[in-house]
Amino acid sequence: MTRTLFISLILCLLAPIASYAQGSLSNIVESIEDSNQVSNVMYREKRDPRTRKVVRSTRLIVFSDAKLAKRLISAIKKERPNAVNYQANNER
Repeated sequence: MTRTLFISLILCLLAPIASYAQGSLSNIVESIEDSNQVSNVMYREKRDPRTRKVVRSTRLIVFSDAKLAKRLISAIKKERPNAVNYQANNER
């Protein structure tokens, strides 16, 4: 449960998917979605009521492969200097 919460918090950071700084994260998330180890993927979008453009996009990906988790975490750490927001939960 903690890992799922941690991954969901990480994926909330992926909201500005269109930005250049998050490009490599988007590629990793897309490759993880296609992985056999993924058991569930949920999407959530928030749109501007006037323009109907996506303002925030969140994906919750449930998986149990430790290698995928390490890959995602290392990509987030790599992109951290370019991010507008960064949040991590080190609770085990």
